[in-house]
Amino acid sequence: MTKKKDLITLFLINIPVVILYYAVYRVPGVRPYANIAYFCLILITGGFLGREFLLKIEQQKVKESKYLFFGVISMIFLYQLMKFSSFIISRNKNLQGIIDLSLWQYFVRPWHEINILVSVSGVIIIVLAVEIFYRVYIQNTLNLYFKDNSAVFLASAISGARAVTLGPVSGLVDFSLAYIWGFVYKKSGLWAAVFVHMVWDVLFVYFPAG
Repeated sequence: MTKKKDLITLFLINIPVVILYYAVYRVPGVRPYANIAYFCLILITGGFLGREFLLKIEQQKVKESKYLFFGVISMIFLYQLMKFSSFIISRNKNLQGIIDLSLWQYFVRPWHEINILVSVSGVIIIVLAVEIFYRVYIQNTLNLYFKDNSAVFLASAISGARAVTLGPVSGLVDFSLAYIWGFVYKKSGLWAAVFVHMVWDVLFVYFPAG
């Protein structure tokens, strides 16, 4: 019964998570402050639901730090791949009709228009919220009932399902990133995943293409 209850809670809590995420990005004029408020809620929710896992974080030791290096290199590679793809698409009119080049700027422009300290603080909150909600709570909960790789995949799919509300490309990118963060979390722990995630967000938010 506990197993069933845990999985039902996990599923149900993600319904408002997805709906509010969509609202944050689709309601005009509310970003980035709405992002910060949204991810503060995610942080609190993940911390509360995953509190038993969080209590064990201090006991975790980084066993395989090489995966931290792997994660950082992966973030840099994916970032460069996205910049290169944007460059190619911008010079091909046929591809421009399929992929919206303005999407990257749409995501990050509000973060450039506010006070830099608020902007950076907001990004830190987002990184912590996502890692605690999707890795500490969701991935660890799934890991109770599924093998490691399956738990990483399912947690990444749940994260991708949230982002796919903004389009298939967003969903695919989010899933790919979440899978790497989940893998790093499994191998090297929470703080390694947080660091790798932060590398991505700094590159994505403050050094966008275009």
